[in-house]
Amino acid sequence: MFAFIDPDMIKAVILLILTIYAFYGSLSLDGSKPSLLKAIHALIITAIAYVFVSAYNDKEDAIANTKAFLHKSVFVCKNSENLYRVSKKDGWSVDGYYFIKDSLMIRADGCKRK
Repeated sequence: MFAFIDPDMIKAVILLILTIYAFYGSLSLDGSKPSLLKAIHALIITAIAYVFVSAYNDKEDAIANTKAFLHKSVFVCKNSENLYRVSKKDGWSVDGYYFIKDSLMIRADGCKRK
């Protein structure tokens, strides 16, 4: 599942945490607002949980797409700026959570069924 965690999302969560704590520090240095601190902690836990829920959903999409591929479905996949038509007929195969053809590997969670 960790392979599906988006590095940009991790950066955004870290930036959110740092911003929230900087904001909280500017409000009160003596810790006199415990309810605000609890709300901040809840927000941070929610942001971190969102990263893992998103990764889990991407993994489930990849599993569903690879299973559908094995049942002769056709997919349209985007890799960088190129679109690829992925099907068994076109010589593609599956390896884990990736569609493979020659030296090209495309993660299955980013593909849409045609």
